[in-house]
Amino acid sequence: MKTPKYIYLIILFLYLYISYVPTQIFARESGAAAKIFASIPGKFSLRIYGYTSPNSIVQAESVRVFAQTTTDRYGYFILNDVQISNEAKEICVSSIDSERRSSFPLCVTIPETDKPTEIGPLILAPTISFTGGGIWQNQKAFASGQTVPEKEVVVSFFEVPASSLSKEIEKKVAKFFYPTVEATSLPFLRTNSDVKGNFSFTLPTSRATAYRFFAKTIYEDAPSLKSHTLVFSIGSFIGYFLLYTLPKILTILIILLMLYLFLIWELKNKKARILLYRLKEKRLKPLEVRLHLKYQRLLYNLLRRWKSNRK
Repeated sequence: MKTPKYIYLIILFLYLYISYVPTQIFARESGAAAKIFASIPGKFSLRIYGYTSPNSIVQAESVRVFAQTTTDRYGYFILNDVQISNEAKEICVSSIDSERRSSFPLCVTIPETDKPTEIGPLILAPTISFTGGGIWQNQKAFASGQTVPEKEVVVSFFEVPASSLSKEIEKKVAKFFYPTVEATSLPFLRTNSDVKGNFSFTLPTSRATAYRFFAKTIYEDAPSLKSHTLVFSIGSFIGYFLLYTLPKILTILIILLMLYLFLIWELKNKKARILLYRLKEKRLKPLEVRLHLKYQRLLYNLLRRWKSNRK
């Protein structure tokens, strides 16, 4: 006896229905909570919690997985019931602080299990940025960021080799005119975040070179994942002189030279004085006479009006 074809269709439909489970994701924007429902193939759910900067957005992402929440004033966050898809092998958690800076994502391997699992506490990487624009030798420059409140932050600096021949020549010339002690390596810079999670520090600008740097948060004697790596370059005194000061000096010298040559030419030819005399006789004197007449006429009209008003 043959099985009817519609039986296979019913079995296939039931299989597809059972393999999909509803997933609930909470998104918070402008103080209002929004619920997004999606159906994805699921294995189990995760509970993810940890710490980052206060009042920031925390996002967890993987293959066909997304969840979002916000931290409290202590930087604590929790993502409940994050449904994990069958394709997901790891999940990456990152944050966006109150200044819209993003942290380096922390990726965690998803456990091989079919039961609800808890991951945490995760200490997310700090966010970091520095003052933009050109930075010159011995100029004050600062970097800032956000992380877990009242924690130690360690910043690592590494010197970047010159990227071009011109930069290398500028560096050698600056070293010749302004010799400095060559440091083999920069020590770690240590600072602390305040109660709102903010921290800042001064960038080293004593040498005309380039640096890359990143920050880590120390939480219970263990470092967090590093932040994004940033790069900044420091222009030398020679570079500043060639770029800004020298053009101004050359402009002034050219103007003075042109004035000097004009005076010498005038002393020989006296053409400028003749031209000025003609301009005075043909243009300026008639103009002066016309203005004087207009002034006299205006004064005469005012006196007549005043006398008529008195009568």
